[in-house]
Amino acid sequence: TTTTTAATTSSNESATTSPTNA
Repeated sequence: TTTTTAATTSSNESATTSPTNA
């Protein structure tokens, strides 16, 4: 579960950094 949460956090950060990706 921790790993999944970390992966989700990374995805959210990427989406925030690059709105185009989101």
